[in-house]
Amino acid sequence: MSVQNLKFIESYFATTEEEAEQFVVKIKESEGYNVVAHSITKKVKKDNEYYVVKITKEYNQEKDLA
Repeated sequence: MSVQNLKFIESYFATTEEEAEQFVVKIKESEGYNVVAHSITKKVKKDNEYYVVKITKEYNQEKDLA
């Protein structure tokens, strides 16, 4: 048997930086041990600004080689 790490990056959008930070806290509380990294990036398009939240989650899976 071997153990394989599975990483997933999920992206979400928020309208304010505060909303983005609250979302990260909420995700960490519900799935804290799986969250290995996060980032919040401010984006501006024309007159609108928004925030992209990226959450990196990692899971372990046993895989049979037989």
